[in-house]
Amino acid sequence: AFDAANNMYVVSRWQHVVKVYNTDFEQIAISGNNNSAGGQAGKLDEPIGINIDNNKVYITEKGNHRISIFTAFN
Repeated sequence: AFDAANNMYVVSRWQHVVKVYNTDFEQIAISGNNNSAGGQAGKLDEPIGINIDNNKVYITEKGNHRISIFTAFN
């Protein structure tokens, strides 16, 4: 998915994170702890889908059976 600044958001199912890349394909942000699944706030368990709408990032998670909503990655 892409945000308004054209940054690319990519889910990494087995690393349990979302990575954000700028237009030069440099990684500029990452959600949660790499390779560490979790059910707590801010942690992901097998993210499999992503959508961005109105500056909110919606992430579907297979492991937690939920949709997590983030407002920013930095």
